[in-house]
Amino acid sequence: MPLPDRSENLGDNKFRVWFGAQSVVVTKSRERPYASVSSPGEVHLPAYLRANELLLRINEGRAKKLGRIVDYGCGSAYGTCLLASLFPAAEVTGVDVSDEALAFARLRAPEAHGFVRSCDDWDDCSVDAVVAIEVVEHMEDPVGWLRNIRRVLHHTGILILSTPERSTATGANPFHLREYSQTGLMELCDDARFEVWVFERGRDFGSQMFVLARRRDDLWTVSGKEGCF
Repeated sequence: MPLPDRSENLGDNKFRVWFGAQSVVVTKSRERPYASVSSPGEVHLPAYLRANELLLRINEGRAKKLGRIVDYGCGSAYGTCLLASLFPAAEVTGVDVSDEALAFARLRAPEAHGFVRSCDDWDDCSVDAVVAIEVVEHMEDPVGWLRNIRRVLHHTGILILSTPERSTATGANPFHLREYSQTGLMELCDDARFEVWVFERGRDFGSQMFVLARRRDDLWTVSGKEGCF
């Protein structure tokens, strides 16, 4: 994955970061450490690697290959870069609410299909996989957020997410609106009508919990073709 070529400290934790001849000004913080040239925020890399491993196995075993993949909460786009390199035939899109992060990501990962602030206006059943690493703990309305992801996922679609486990997390991150126990995370997925297929804790993830889920559906058939709503 590409690293910035160089950066210039502008003061007040602001940096101008160059990718080739193009640059963007970013703010280095606890939540957004990606202004560093040597270590641009790959703190969640183990979870992304596990997500990629599972998606590759799923893709090999299904007739309908992963055609549209979303990196939700893409930040500096290192996860987006990994997904785009592993699934070159897929349309990989990064989503993040930070305009600053999106500007950085567009320079870092030009091979991605695009970077946007939300998927609110996307068509139903239009996405094959959503990867959301360390995102749900930042959401004001986590059930509504997950239900919107469920809406855009195809009925064979996959959700992969990770989040700190409440009992082992430090609780000192002011950007976390809530942290979850295993029971709380399972209940959240159930409330949003997701069925959890894989749950992992520890492994290479430290205090993180890792979930692979698929949407729990009511299916309908029209002219012999299966659909979803």
